[in-house]
Amino acid sequence: MANYENILKQNEDLNFKVIALSIDEEEQDWKGFLNKKQFSYAHYLIPNGAKKDSLSIDVALQTVPRLMVVNDKGDVLQGRSESLESAIAFIRSMDKK
Repeated sequence: MANYENILKQNEDLNFKVIALSIDEEEQDWKGFLNKKQFSYAHYLIPNGAKKDSLSIDVALQTVPRLMVVNDKGDVLQGRSESLESAIAFIRSMDKK
C-alpha cells in the first residue's frame, strides 16, 4: 500500500476508483492506521473481521491485500491481481477493447 498513491497518480488518465476494505478485528487499530497516513482513496472496515463477513466468504478472501477489478455494475472482471500495477494493466487492456 505504500506505493499505491504514486501508482494512482501515474495513472490518473484512467477512469477507475480504488477502495480499501479492512479486516482488522479492532476498529481502533484500523482508525489508528488511517490517522497515521493520508490516502486519496476510500477505506472501509468489515465489522468483526473477514472470517464472519459474507463478502469475504463470497470472494474467498484468505489473504490481504486482495486486489480485484470490478466494473460499475458490480461484476468481477478480474478476481485476483498480483499487484496494483497488474490490476491497472488489466484495466488498460480492457480500455483498448
